[in-house]
Amino acid sequence: MAEWQIPGLAVAVVHRDEPVLVHAYGQRDLEAALPVTTDTQFLLCSITKTFTATGLAMLADQRLLDWHKPVREYLPEFRLHDAVATERVTVADLLCHRTGLPRHDWVHMPADRSRAELLAAMQHLEPSRDIRQSFQYQNLGYLAAGMVAEQISGQSWEAFTRRRILEPLGMRQAGFSAESLAQATDAARAYVSQDNTVRRTEYWPISVAPAGAITAAISDMVPYLCFLLAGGSFDGNRLLSAANLRLLQTPHVHAGRSEFDEIGDLQYGYGFGCTHYRGERSVGHSGGWIGWSTRLDMLPDRKLGVVVLTNHSPSPVPGMLCHAVFDRLSAPLEPMVSDIVFRRLPAGEATDPAFRAACAGTHRGGSTLHVVVLDADGQLRLSPAGQPTYQLVPYQGATFTVAPLEGYRVEFQRGAGDAVETIIFHQPNGTFRARRVDG
Repeated sequence: MAEWQIPGLAVAVVHRDEPVLVHAYGQRDLEAALPVTTDTQFLLCSITKTFTATGLAMLADQRLLDWHKPVREYLPEFRLHDAVATERVTVADLLCHRTGLPRHDWVHMPADRSRAELLAAMQHLEPSRDIRQSFQYQNLGYLAAGMVAEQISGQSWEAFTRRRILEPLGMRQAGFSAESLAQATDAARAYVSQDNTVRRTEYWPISVAPAGAITAAISDMVPYLCFLLAGGSFDGNRLLSAANLRLLQTPHVHAGRSEFDEIGDLQYGYGFGCTHYRGERSVGHSGGWIGWSTRLDMLPDRKLGVVVLTNHSPSPVPGMLCHAVFDRLSAPLEPMVSDIVFRRLPAGEATDPAFRAACAGTHRGGSTLHVVVLDADGQLRLSPAGQPTYQLVPYQGATFTVAPLEGYRVEFQRGAGDAVETIIFHQPNGTFRARRVDG
């Protein structure tokens, strides 16, 4: 988090129908020094598309929706620039981004038009490909898909999604807009990096809500992962048929090639990206908006799923963490024996008693004095003024972890005379220094 300037982060890992990790790190609000909790709301961004597709699949289960019927049979006002495409584009085409339209995001980015106005504007947007010729990521297509759900259900997309998905899963903190996020009592603020400095940004609204506007806490995402990994069931109740869930997660269009050898060709289903990670089937969706980076990733055959939510953009961290979890939980080295576990052992100067003794002393960082002492067991303890005393645990090189704080490390640096002169604090909210003041 320090390296990639992530203020706050929340992660959930579900393995074999059980949450094995639900944790929050860092700060949801840097200015107010408020921590992220497992109930802190984040913007899900395009993970929302999985919800929109899932809701339509529920309507397909009821035989109220046919994936391959033209959109105009459900939404007569739907128009595209090309008259033939207008008549031929299906709901399936909307969900797998093969309408022929490029992104045209600046049509909806100002968030100053209603859904009806944005739908009407689509007939004036020039396509760049023929229908079904290629994958072109398209948020406006998901706006239209959400409006199809509205037309069939007789409810707003928000009300339909809440009734059919959020409420049955117990996703109590979830909302649907930047405005609801701003009113929440436990919500992350949004941050971007500018000139290598993390800066707060406003809550930018999303007018194409079915494409990216759901807000949720990491605690909300645990039941959603359980539902997806259980093939459409939750708490003994079937919410979606296994067949239609498989359809959502089946590749329907080639979307490109990853730059990483571990990841295979990128495909897209209905609301879910599909690929292979180290040869294993992987499905999910990433998300990004101004001040937010998110990811949901699953290895369905191993019943393993991960969600990572952050309040910073742009950032590769959600994808990095998902793959790190996969590497740790989907990697049997020898199936005929118990799991082989590698544990990182401390190494370097931090393990040297003489070096630890040289680290003891008083350092000043800003107005705070940090006293480092060597205890009776030869281990270091850190006492920042006005704070509890922490144990420093040897990690690597001249760096120690700070127990019991997760994600906090301190590094001791020698000066020109080989004496330890500086402490560098590596924290989720930044990197700070303190200089020795005891001579």
